[in-house]
Amino acid sequence: MEDTVLDLSAASTTVDGCMSPLLDAVQRGRTTADLLRHRLTLRTRHPHRQLLHALLDDMASGTTTHLELRYARDVESAHGLPVARRQARQDGTGAICDVDYDGFGVLVELDGLKGHVGDGRFRDMDRDNAHTVLGKATLRYGWRQVATVPCTVAAQVATALQRRGWTGETGRCSRCREAADEAA
Repeated sequence: MEDTVLDLSAASTTVDGCMSPLLDAVQRGRTTADLLRHRLTLRTRHPHRQLLHALLDDMASGTTTHLELRYARDVESAHGLPVARRQARQDGTGAICDVDYDGFGVLVELDGLKGHVGDGRFRDMDRDNAHTVLGKATLRYGWRQVATVPCTVAAQVATALQRRGWTGETGRCSRCREAADEAA
């Protein structure tokens, strides 16, 4: 199974295409991020080795969807934000949050289509309100924001973190640098 997943990933020419076989196999319980990582280390060549190691590290830390992987890679890591807890159960509500910047009271919810329509929207509102009452701030993003304007998302998350005590600075990813060069 692991070799097939790695072969499918190798055939892809896009980051999302590279992620898909890994996520699908792990989500369906056919393998684990650790088993995939082990098989990858046994291969002498893979065109996306560095990317796969990063993706598998993110998956092992709790990311479970394409959107969560894109956030971890294109927003958090690319911009030097602190590493958050993934799929973290919240004290006081028992809710599981996609991204928890523990110690700063900042939560990030990443909304795909599943579970966020109809009654799911109201469940999310109730959870966000409960977290606000507990003093936590929730930022909510969808695919469009994370995939098309990750630098804007990173700036918003960084501002929320800085207002709550984070003393770090965000880095500039390749998209940030390209935008700055075009503006100059």
